[in-house]
Amino acid sequence: MRWPAVMVTAADGCRPVTGFSPVREARELRELCSFSLRCPGRLLKYWLKGEKAESSEIFAVLPGFPDNVRTNKDGEFWVAIHCRRSTHAHIMGLNPNLRRFILKLPISAYIQYLLQIGGRLHGIVVIYSPEGKLLQVLEDSEGKVVKAISEAEERDGKLWLGSVLMPFVAVYNLA
Repeated sequence: MRWPAVMVTAADGCRPVTGFSPVREARELRELCSFSLRCPGRLLKYWLKGEKAESSEIFAVLPGFPDNVRTNKDGEFWVAIHCRRSTHAHIMGLNPNLRRFILKLPISAYIQYLLQIGGRLHGIVVIYSPEGKLLQVLEDSEGKVVKAISEAEERDGKLWLGSVLMPFVAVYNLA
């Protein structure tokens, strides 16, 4: 199946799209796409066809800032969250000039990331049902095994986790 191109613009009230996962809801006979947005920390459902075509609604409010979203074979959504919400991250989000200043400092990308999120690396992935119900939260709150998760992919009863910032691939047995 070919999916039509969708342009999401700032005029739509959206921040940078960080994940995009096509889904098909046979019950509603509509074809949808779901995408996550970094700054608001929300998962949105966007209709491509039908009565609600070219409109979106909040599907889920996330416990942190998403980096990617993937659909499994059951139509559930795995959302990789690179950091939890914190006062520090909220202040950084409200002050783009401060963020730009920090980005210009001659320091490594790793230190940049820590400064942007408040210095606490950990890993979290969540799964939502097709209806938007939170099904499970997997979290390494101390970052001992996984941190700064940017990708979660379910295959053959296992959840594969990765990061663009950290050198790891982790496999979690879902059975």
